[in-house]
Amino acid sequence: MGVQQILIEQTINYIDSIVHSAKLVIDGMEVSKNIYKTVKNGAELKKYVYLENETGTITKASLIDANGRELVTREAQFEKGADGFMIVFPFTLKVEEGI
Repeated sequence: MGVQQILIEQTINYIDSIVHSAKLVIDGMEVSKNIYKTVKNGAELKKYVYLENETGTITKASLIDANGRELVTREAQFEKGADGFMIVFPFTLKVEEGI
């Protein structure tokens, strides 16, 4: 029978539920951002963070839980100009079973 789809769906839903917001470092200053969009597709989850008015060099991007703890952190070196900018955090869940 193997791993049932319900296990994957519930685990993706749990990961989705604990991500509260994002924190970025732009030109050395911490900036909090809301999650712009979430996409779930089977064992994949993507969290999108949209930057509109901010400008400068993005050196760090993190997903944060409701208690302010960093769940995922990426070091970066992106130059954000006047145009909009989307940061995507993709997750793919891989479940392996064994006896």
